[in-house]
Amino acid sequence: MTTERGAVWAGDYLRAMHALGPEGVDPAVVSKLLGFVEDEAETQDLRLAAPVVPVARADEEPPPGDSSSEEVTDGLPSPASSGEASRPALEPGTAERPVQLDWAYEYAQPGVEPPWKDAALLDTGSPALRPAPVHEPLFARRVERGILQTALSRPERAGEVDMPALVDIVSAGRPVQVLPRLPVPTLRFGVRILVDEGWQMAPFRRDRAALVASVRALTGRSATTVRYFAGTPEPTAADRCPPGSRILVVSCFDILAFAECDRSVWQDLVSRWRERDLTAVALVPFPAARIPGWLSRLVPVVVWDRTTTASTVRAALAAERR
Repeated sequence: MTTERGAVWAGDYLRAMHALGPEGVDPAVVSKLLGFVEDEAETQDLRLAAPVVPVARADEEPPPGDSSSEEVTDGLPSPASSGEASRPALEPGTAERPVQLDWAYEYAQPGVEPPWKDAALLDTGSPALRPAPVHEPLFARRVERGILQTALSRPERAGEVDMPALVDIVSAGRPVQVLPRLPVPTLRFGVRILVDEGWQMAPFRRDRAALVASVRALTGRSATTVRYFAGTPEPTAADRCPPGSRILVVSCFDILAFAECDRSVWQDLVSRWRERDLTAVALVPFPAARIPGWLSRLVPVVVWDRTTTASTVRAALAAERR
């Protein structure tokens, strides 16, 4: 008797024999069709080891006094007593037919366990939900505020009195109409952020939102306005900006192929901004080696990356002043 065969094969065999009936196909043929009997000797052992279970015909009545055929309904009326007709047998046959239950009888014996008892179970339970990792901006958090303040502020002569300049005025015999003062960086003129929402900037969606929030936290919501565009902004992108404002352009321009970027439009925009005393700085999420030359000559470019520091931003702005 084979004990290593799966319970699924045994169930298929019993179901096939029950459906075919005792007058159907030979059990050996069924066993071979199911693929787990190789020779006639094993089939004969299987047939001899199987117990015989009597099955009553649908048109037979149990003998009088036979209590084995009575149903146990736990106090509920039987279907026959409630007027429901008895169901006919699936397949009428003789009074007895063999049913192969050798695997079921073997595993039902005390102390006998099925071969799948010690099988490793798959882990079907879902793991404990873990919080999503904190989004890390492209600028390092410890230097982000310094980078933004350096890039967005512009020098304003509102500091201490410039003594060397004052001495020069007096020495030349000119009247001192306004005290010369040292320049200090300031954000009081406000910031206009132009954010590119084109397909080339789609991977930086969360970074764009985090950047806008950081700028507003630095300059204040009332001093920060945001405009969105795709590829190239409209000529009215910087309308209603007070003189002295800083324009922060967040885009990749034409670094990627097939980008919707018109260089001539950008050159016209920057020229109009300078006429109104508006200064622009570009924030590009690509390394410096990929920044096109026309863009570097047009506006200061800050690389939007974790390697950027306030010193690199200061150097880029100083190159523009020269």
